[in-house]
Amino acid sequence: MLSKTHSKRIEIVRSQWSGSDKKVIQGIGIVTCLYVNPKTHEYWVIDYRIFDKDHDGKSKIDHLLGMLYDAYSKKQLPFRTVLMYSWYVSMQVMKAIDRLSKTTMYR
Repeated sequence: MLSKTHSKRIEIVRSQWSGSDKKVIQGIGIVTCLYVNPKTHEYWVIDYRIFDKDHDGKSKIDHLLGMLYDAYSKKQLPFRTVLMYSWYVSMQVMKAIDRLSKTTMYR
């Protein structure tokens, strides 16, 4: 969430929960995908999506699944574990992760 508490004219600004502020604020929703190297403890932002359901019709789950499949198939990143906030957990997401792990997650 990018806080935009004083923005009244930016189209994609909406009321959303901010975990850092612990309240509902005006902001732009962003869904991010990080790649973490557990050996070096380094991390990189490999993808992000602007959450703007009013204009693109996509939920945060849709964005998560898109980034997961892109990391796996397009970017071919070597990963074994998907970490996410608990509010992303759904049957759809868990099945998608399970399908990937059964195919080539452990290359």
